[in-house]
Amino acid sequence: MNFPFMGSNATKDVCRYSIRYGDNSFSRGLVAHENFKLESADDRGRWLVVGPLGFGCGYYNDFKVKGGSGGILGLSNSRMGMSFPEQLAIPMGSQFGYCLTALNEPHSRGFILFGQAATPPELYPSIPFPYPNSIFYYVDLVDMSVNGKRLLVPPGTFDRNDQDEGGVIVDSGAPYSVLDPVAYDLLIAELRQVFDQLGTPYYPPKPGGNGPCWGAKNFDPRTFPFPRILWHFRDGNVLEISIKGSYVLYKTASHLMSLCLPFVRDIRSGRVISVIGGHSQINTYMYFDQPNQRLGWINNAC
Repeated sequence: MNFPFMGSNATKDVCRYSIRYGDNSFSRGLVAHENFKLESADDRGRWLVVGPLGFGCGYYNDFKVKGGSGGILGLSNSRMGMSFPEQLAIPMGSQFGYCLTALNEPHSRGFILFGQAATPPELYPSIPFPYPNSIFYYVDLVDMSVNGKRLLVPPGTFDRNDQDEGGVIVDSGAPYSVLDPVAYDLLIAELRQVFDQLGTPYYPPKPGGNGPCWGAKNFDPRTFPFPRILWHFRDGNVLEISIKGSYVLYKTASHLMSLCLPFVRDIRSGRVISVIGGHSQINTYMYFDQPNQRLGWINNAC
């Protein structure tokens, strides 16, 4: 397999790499090849050997993941044959899908499927990737809503401009969702109104942390009326964020339950990329149909 590494990093038979991610995680090392063993989705216990596949053998890594991480699985839409699903395209197909579960639930298990096995067995909503040549999975988001009330985000807020700035991407590697300041402020304002009606006190976000929090006494997650947050796409499709994906729950020393919003207001200057992050995808099966350049999903499927 040939990899398009050029310049001083490619010397004789040794190919070095250096990569940095949006959360400032980084890895440096050598490009290597090896066979991979994947468990069959149709016949559990049977293992398939695929490869050799290219991967980065990192000798200098800093992965900013709570609880630690042994590495990063590259799932990008690079169209260069280098991401993990793209390397599986010939033996299995480049489709993939996954279910993410909450990190604070040790007994819940997420999963990832590759190839034809990833295709959902039932009808599902799907939307196109409007920029198929990008390494990112862009989506045409136009608005959001809380409990059925549209935020009325100004037209163009989520659009990508002619200078390839802005837009919205789906990224499981980003822990929290990142919103344009205009959309973020509208979301917080609407949630504050709903929580105020519930008599739930508001706590502003802390620097460097997630979004604001609300404190709930005598909290019972089975009966609490969590406000529902939805993404609205240009073609009319709607993706509802699961309750576990919409809020992070913390129990304080005073036995007060804090409901915190896993959204971040982007404070960078200029046109920024908004992100539908991993936490917002919890308990939703996310299906990346690379051959047809579409994103599909099934709610409450994990």
